[in-house]
Amino acid sequence: MHLARRWFRKFIAPYNPACSVDDCVLMISELVTNAIVYGRSDEVWRVRVEWFRDGASLKVEVHNAGFPARVRLRQPDAVDAHGRGLLLVDSIAESWHSGPSRFGGTVVSFVMADAWPT
Repeated sequence: MHLARRWFRKFIAPYNPACSVDDCVLMISELVTNAIVYGRSDEVWRVRVEWFRDGASLKVEVHNAGFPARVRLRQPDAVDAHGRGLLLVDSIAESWHSGPSRFGGTVVSFVMADAWPT
């Protein structure tokens, strides 16, 4: 997780996005954690993080080897220690999506609107 956060900060900084880099780092951390915990596979696999400029938006994708049906927004009780990662993403990002990854397995992505000056 720390590598994904560090690399994102390093490579996004020269582009000076208008969106909160801290918010993006938090969401990346949550999605990478979910990919590690839930994205298990019988085969050797890696978590892959990619980010793209899509018009004025920033799109971040986290790929893992797990089955897409496992991704779901949970409604944890106040005393639950886990289950808030996608809730954070849902509340911060403009949108998020999950589905089959083009690398096999699952991709979970989020979009930050107005990330770049127009």
